[in-house]
Amino acid sequence: MNLYHYFEKEKGPFVNLSELPLDEAQKIQDNLQNEGKVLCPWLNTWYKATDHIRIPISEFDLKAISFTYGDTFPTFSPKVTDHLEFRKMVYTFYEILKVIDKYGLPQNDWKEPIFAQPAYVEVQIWSDWPIAQYRLQK
Repeated sequence: MNLYHYFEKEKGPFVNLSELPLDEAQKIQDNLQNEGKVLCPWLNTWYKATDHIRIPISEFDLKAISFTYGDTFPTFSPKVTDHLEFRKMVYTFYEILKVIDKYGLPQNDWKEPIFAQPAYVEVQIWSDWPIAQYRLQK
């Protein structure tokens, strides 16, 4: 299995607002909102020039990653009230495999943006390794 990270080619991979001082991060967030770049209809439209990295999951310590079935924000949003079993859940690697076996990969069914419809399986990485080496490569 591979994990994919999509990013703005000009900015490089794994750029994170939370690593900046609060005032600087807020300034960037405000600029993104003013440019209408916060809630985008589909991944390919998120960036001017999209690039991606593919990282084999074998490079990660499986205890240092978690998954949500769909984007974290709608998965945990109080506005999403469909009570699907994967809502408000964070999974280990082996647990998400069972969810994928049951529901399939969400991107296989994704046709157009529908509020809170899972579009992909999201991974949360709780360690700087191995992503630090990919930051240096680009």
